[in-house]
Amino acid sequence: MAEKRVVFEGGPEDVIWKSPITELSPDAKIYSHKDCDILFMRQGSLLGAFNDDREYNVVNEQTNVIQKMFNRTGIKNCAVYYINRKKHIQVKWGTPHRIDVHDKGFNMFTTVGAHGTYSFTIVNALKLFSKMKIFEESLTKDMVNSFFHEEISMYLRKSITKAFSDNEKGLRDIAEITSNEVKISEDIRTILQPLFHNYGVRLEKFIISKIDYDREFLNKIKSIRETAVMNQYKEENKVIEEEKQDTHIMCDACGHENPESSKFCQNCGSEIVTNTECKNCHKVLPLDAKFCHHCGTKVKEE
Repeated sequence: MAEKRVVFEGGPEDVIWKSPITELSPDAKIYSHKDCDILFMRQGSLLGAFNDDREYNVVNEQTNVIQKMFNRTGIKNCAVYYINRKKHIQVKWGTPHRIDVHDKGFNMFTTVGAHGTYSFTIVNALKLFSKMKIFEESLTKDMVNSFFHEEISMYLRKSITKAFSDNEKGLRDIAEITSNEVKISEDIRTILQPLFHNYGVRLEKFIISKIDYDREFLNKIKSIRETAVMNQYKEENKVIEEEKQDTHIMCDACGHENPESSKFCQNCGSEIVTNTECKNCHKVLPLDAKFCHHCGTKVKEE
C-alpha cells in the first residue's frame, strides 16, 4: 500500500535509520529531521539527497525531478534513509595480534599490543553507502562499526608501527611517561584521517587506553642503560686517576720531574719545595706567587 508521508520514527540514539515504507503515492511527502541527511533510493539507485536543519520540512519539494516522478505514478521499491550528521559513532578497537615495532635508540625490534576507542561522524552519507555497497538493505550503527573494524585493521597496524617509528622517544621512555600515549594517539588519528575521509566520515577522536609492551624487552633496555651508566662512571674515574698520575712537580735543585706527592727528588735527593713564605707576615704562599695575598708584600724580585 502506497504511503503519503515519510517521517523519521527512529530513536534519539539512532545514527542511521531506514524507513520501513517502500511505496509512496504520487502526492507523498518526505519530511526532514533536524541535523540529518536524507537519501532517497530506488532499486539501488540514488534519486535524491537532502539535508535540513529544521524538523518536518518537505524535502522532496526541493527538486523538480523528484516531484515529477511523484506526480506521475508514485514510486515503488524505494528506500528512505535518515543519517545523523552530528551524532558520534564510538567504536572499540584492539590489536588481535601483536605488532612489530622498532626502538631506534637501541636499534632493536620488539612487539606491542594496544586497545582503545575511536569515534567518528558521517559527513557524506552517499559516499559511505557507495563504499559499503548496501543500498538494498537496512544499515545499522552496528553494521557501520563492524565494517570499519574490519576495514581499518590493516591500516591500524601500519599506523601504530609508523607512530612508534616516528616518535623521538625510545620505547621505555614512552612506557614510563604516560603523556606520550596521548601524542601517539594523536599521531595515529592524523595518519588514519585520510582513510576515514575516503569513506565519507570524519574521525573525531582516537584514544589509546593501554599499550601492552613486552616487559622482557623493557627490562633488557633498562639493564643496558644501567650497565652503560656504570661503565661511564668507571671510565670517568679512570680518566681522573690518570690525570692525577700525570701531574708532576719539578725539583728546584736539578730540574727533574717527580710525582706530585714526592717530598724528595728521585734524581738528586734534594727536598722538594712546594711553597714559600712571605718575609713580612710569614703566611704560606704557592711557589709561583709574586705578591703575598695577605699583606701585599712582593715575594720575588724580578
